[in-house]
Amino acid sequence: MPYHAGLAGDVRAENQRCFLAEDGLVIVATIAFGMDIDKPDVRFVAHLDLPKSIES
Repeated sequence: MPYHAGLAGDVRAENQRCFLAEDGLVIVATIAFGMDIDKPDVRFVAHLDLPKSIES
């Protein structure tokens, strides 16, 4: 499911809800998505480009 600033807020919220409820197992997103996620069972994160800092 997509998650980025170009989506309507309600669509982003629904996609995030689905991800947290495990209804959607794959999210394609900008780095902003990870800032709000507290989910202990995320197994894999793939980056298209390397983050600019270790914190990112």
